[in-house]
Amino acid sequence: MLERDQRNGTGPRHVAQERGYTAAVPIISVFFGIVVRMFYKEHEPPHFHAEYQGQQGKFDFEGRMTAGTVQSGTALRLIREWAAVHRRELERN
Repeated sequence: MLERDQRNGTGPRHVAQERGYTAAVPIISVFFGIVVRMFYKEHEPPHFHAEYQGQQGKFDFEGRMTAGTVQSGTALRLIREWAAVHRRELERN
């Protein structure tokens, strides 16, 4: 997400950078306000990152949050369902 830089009033900046992710982490899916990011062949164990309303989490390929602050039960359920549908694609990466 881009927004105007409030510090000096110039140019856009990536909100994700301030929230712990960098623009270098590729976005692989966006749905219902949930942003899913994943590096190709990142360190073990295999995982992806998801963000919802500024809350971030790290998830295994079954959609279980292994670290993070995502508190919405609905968002967690949607992430689990998304992971189940996309499991084969996640494992290929």
